[in-house]
Amino acid sequence: MNMQGRRFSTPEIASYLGTTVPRVHRAISKLGIAPERGPKGHLRLGPEDVDRLAAHLGQAPKRVDFSREELFVLSVLWRHPFGLRSGRAAARLAGVQPATALKVLRSLEARAMVERYATTVAEIRPTEVVLWKIRLSPYWITEDIAKAIRATAPPTVTHPRRTDRSVPRRFKHLFWNTDIAHLAIDTHGPSIVASILEQDDTDALAWAVMTLPPHAFRRVANAQRGVTPEIRKLAADIADYQEQWLTS
Repeated sequence: MNMQGRRFSTPEIASYLGTTVPRVHRAISKLGIAPERGPKGHLRLGPEDVDRLAAHLGQAPKRVDFSREELFVLSVLWRHPFGLRSGRAAARLAGVQPATALKVLRSLEARAMVERYATTVAEIRPTEVVLWKIRLSPYWITEDIAKAIRATAPPTVTHPRRTDRSVPRRFKHLFWNTDIAHLAIDTHGPSIVASILEQDDTDALAWAVMTLPPHAFRRVANAQRGVTPEIRKLAADIADYQEQWLTS
């Protein structure tokens, strides 16, 4: 939707966000937004107000085969290909209530779209955990569904991302000469990328691709010393992928 210099009605905003007009009106009231009124008394909102509503309500294409909440949960599982540990984790990332997230996960599991599986991770000691993940076999994600998932943006206002994120403890063995408690994603991204790319751990690689920003991979791709040409090429390819798909 082209927002520059425009004012938008609540039906336009509801269509843009894939939600209902009453829900938009409730959000306007909750956020304390003071919209303009048109000649016939209709509410009109500017681009900044629409952005606030999008952050609060999330955005998802309207579909007959998926609810908004299902698309929110699928979008976070899409970005965590090796799974999430609980319905509560899915709820936090998808911006929905824990009970709703669990109901959605069970519904998608019944439709053979997500699955639970047990795996052992290396933390303080080997620990078995049960993860929720998108089911790949049989592969049900058509290009049309993938496009819808990529176009989905869960709410961010009530569930903000942490600004000082750290490397998960299960990857401690990849940083044998560093205390991972001192590695912050937002300040040590390139160093974390280099360490992970140099080792054969697909779980860590998937986490890095979905968590670290493209510029961290670009720094490694452009490194002049200490990185092999193969690693630089891989880092450049991943940054290209992130910029093309993960932000689309």
